[in-house]
Order: sequence, then structure tokens, then C-alpha cells
Amino acid sequence: MIRPDGTPMTRYGAQRRPSRINTMTGIEAAWVGAIIEGEGSVMEKHGSLRPRWRVMVANTDPEIMSALLRLTGSGSICCTVDRKGTLGTKPVYRWELAAVEDVLHLVRQCSPYSMKLQRVPVELWRGNGYTD
Repeated sequence: MIRPDGTPMTRYGAQRRPSRINTMTGIEAAWVGAIIEGEGSVMEKHGSLRPRWRVMVANTDPEIMSALLRLTGSGSICCTVDRKGTLGTKPVYRWELAAVEDVLHLVRQCSPYSMKLQRVPVELWRGNGYTD
């Protein structure tokens, strides 16, 4: 849906922002998809009127997280140390992507390389006002 001034909005009236996900080459999309498939998780957030999905990747190597952030151009990285876990004091880095447009753009580019990303129903989002 489009506002009178030409800016896009969702079915619920909120103004949408464009995706911040970079357009990746086939090799970059394959690498990101493989990392998500091997080290990540794709979860649906319940309790919302519209579908919300979150993509996360956790790893102890900061270079992998840095490369993931550079290639996608979006998301956030946090670092935690679980002193009670099996890793002792080794830091664990987590990259997370939760913005609807960013997740949708990532799914469109990387789902051929990740079965986890293929679970996100793009058709369902199209019915809620989200399009490319």
C-alpha cells in the first residue's frame, strides 16, 4: 500500500523502510546460506498480528561473524561469555537479523542454499503488504 505522498506502508499503517540487505553475488549468497544452514537458526516469533521471523547465527570465531555482517550489510552482533557452559570463558558471538524487510530480502537471496531459510513462507508475507 502506498501513502498519498508516495511512501510505502504496511497493511497496519506503519511506514516501511527499505531493506538494508546488500545484493549479493551467487557465491556470497551461497556462503551466507551455508553458514545459516550449518551454524544458524531461523525462528518464527509468535504473538504478533503479522508474521515475524528471526535469523541467528552463533559461533566462537569473530571473523565469521564479521564476514557475515559485511556480506549482508545488516543485522547486529553481540558477544557473550557463558562461564557455566562447556566453552568455559571462550566468547560466543551471535549475529541476528529480525527486521521484516531484511529477513525477507535475505530469504529471497539465500534460500536456494539453506533449507532453514526455505521454511519462511514468503507467500504469507506478500498477503500482509510486504513485497520487493
